[in-house]
Amino acid sequence: MPLTKPLKNVVRCVILDLDGTLLNTEGIVSDVLKVFLSKYGKQWDGREAHKIVGKTPFEASAAIVEDYGLPCSTSEFISGISPLFSDHCNCLHKLAYPLSTTGGRCHWLKLKTSHCAQAILKFFAKLENLRNDLGTNWNVILNFILHDTGRNFIDMQILGYFSLRRSAVQILLMFLETEFDLEVKLAYNRWCNIKALPGANRLIKHLRNHGVPMALASNSPRENIEAKISYHDGWKNSFSVIIGGDEVRTGKPSPEIFLEAAKGLKVEPSSCLVIEDSIPGVTAGKAAGMEVIAVPSLPKQTHLYTAADEVINSLLDLQLEKWGLPPFEDWVEGTLPIDPWCIGGPVIKGFGRGSKVLGIPTANLSTEGYSDLLIEHPSGVYFGWAGLSARGVYKMVMSIGWNPYFNNKEKTIEPWLLHDFNEDFYGEELRLVIVGYIRPEANFPSLESLVAKIQEDRKIAEKALDLPLYSSYKNDPYLRGSERRGGDEISVSWHLYSICNALGLLTKLLIPINHTRLNIKTRQNGIRLLIIKEKLTFDESAKQIYATLG
Repeated sequence: MPLTKPLKNVVRCVILDLDGTLLNTEGIVSDVLKVFLSKYGKQWDGREAHKIVGKTPFEASAAIVEDYGLPCSTSEFISGISPLFSDHCNCLHKLAYPLSTTGGRCHWLKLKTSHCAQAILKFFAKLENLRNDLGTNWNVILNFILHDTGRNFIDMQILGYFSLRRSAVQILLMFLETEFDLEVKLAYNRWCNIKALPGANRLIKHLRNHGVPMALASNSPRENIEAKISYHDGWKNSFSVIIGGDEVRTGKPSPEIFLEAAKGLKVEPSSCLVIEDSIPGVTAGKAAGMEVIAVPSLPKQTHLYTAADEVINSLLDLQLEKWGLPPFEDWVEGTLPIDPWCIGGPVIKGFGRGSKVLGIPTANLSTEGYSDLLIEHPSGVYFGWAGLSARGVYKMVMSIGWNPYFNNKEKTIEPWLLHDFNEDFYGEELRLVIVGYIRPEANFPSLESLVAKIQEDRKIAEKALDLPLYSSYKNDPYLRGSERRGGDEISVSWHLYSICNALGLLTKLLIPINHTRLNIKTRQNGIRLLIIKEKLTFDESAKQIYATLG
């Protein structure tokens, strides 16, 4: 994307915002707001998000109190909502110790005594018995176990534990407390679940390796900043300066926080490049006399960021050489390798313009149930492999986004399988493994130019997928449905491993298990356990867990 304004100075330092720029905090904040507002009979739907993005905590809270007509002051709102970001869970403090985090994931506990192993096995034995009696409805089973504690699954959801797997962990901990009269608490900080946005780790590592000084300047309180970045390896030590909104007199859009960052870096403001996601942040950076790149966190709102020197779709699209900084050198044949991710579901009918209007037959997937995934991954053109349940595995190029030419009202997923099919396959199970990124989403002056660009994307994807870097993913078991649940294909062992993993029993503690290869895959709705060769019974799995822990 060309610069909207000529560069004035060669950049020496980079100042980064945190929330919405490096970290995907939107999901956590939305979860907490849903819980808090429900107490007042209100519903958070995200439509007011633009009023709080980039604001100080007090300003954001004041906006919510006013917009929702809450019967409390701004200070009361802050006092009430703050504890929801740090819950206390019943757990095995005497039998366990916290693990350090790796790869941005927080592993809660590492169990280390045979006493605790017995407790775990008793819990799962109960799960297995209930499974035999009640079937495989895990909501029902977990509710049944939870009944003795005087709570129910709905209570867990109100507390903010929206995923079944996380709820199962909470229930396990309460079960163990009841069985062994454990009363010690361990703080669980929601910030440990925040993922780095695509390109964030890549950017920080690149600048650090090239000796480019970095500062972190956020309207969040310093304590929250420290908590959030502590769950991401190497982040804290990468920043020479960290400044929170509570360490300056006025937050963004005031330039004070950026001027203080430049002072801490011992450079002139004009030598700094600011990377921001919010309008207040962009305004603050320009007022400080700095160059500013905007990475808008608000969808379809790029026209509001005209004050920025450059507006990009995501951190994946950064071209640092434009600012006199060392360029990225990880692009391969016009593609950027990314951490692979997966999505799947039945093929549905789309807008009907792929084949009819564009001459490009896309196999659309429903976005229902994938809201977190769509938020996490920026709009753009990706590529990878597609598996059809009854047909095979094919090369694929895919668009995620709003399709500016047609001005979609919702973010969509439109994969194009690079194969000639003689018939439609609506309703068939389609599974995608996305392995690389090509370009950001863009608007086009004509239908012809749009089609030409899509065909260019196809050529890039087809060529790249022949490279060993990408071709190996064609054999990913997910594409062939190896971990599909149902019937007797996967026993309670899957749930055993899933919950134990959430408690910090890492893969290395459980492998090897005789005659079985375990393959852990992270999905948008939890952890999948693929038992590739010979399946173990529950008893065999339990004995192995017991032996490992004991």
